Amino acid sequence: MLTTNRTGCVIAFVVAVTGCGGAAVRARVEAPVECQYTTLPPRFCGPSEDEMLWRESNPQPARVCNGCLTTEDCVERPGGTCVELQGEGCAYSAFVCVYPGDPCWGEREGCPGGECVNREGRAVCARSEGAPASP
Repeated sequence: MLTTNRTGCVIAFVVAVTGCGGAAVRARVEAPVECQYTTLPPRFCGPSEDEMLWRESNPQPARVCNGCLTTEDCVERPGGTCVELQGEGCAYSAFVCVYPGDPCWGEREGCPGGECVNREGRAVCARSEGAPASP
């Protein structure tokens, strides 16, 4: 089964895989986000002593991957809404879709410390020190 966005692009699909013991298991696989890019001016993020070298390197504008621009773009599942989330570390913030039941929905209580970030146009829990990345 395929799920498409309003422009007809595939955004998720359901696959049948064989689980342990040969039982068939259905799994939802999210397709990569079709980024809606915005271009922002370059900015410095790092130790202040490195800023002069950074400015001399002629930094280029940043392309930011937004997973949505309006709530109408959030059609993977019912009830989605488009929100702005910070990027990880020095990354720019971007707009991403969140859905009821997701860790980043509402008050973001499903993530440790309630911290959600944008990662390549998707809302994910922020990485805590020593923790593996969320998918």
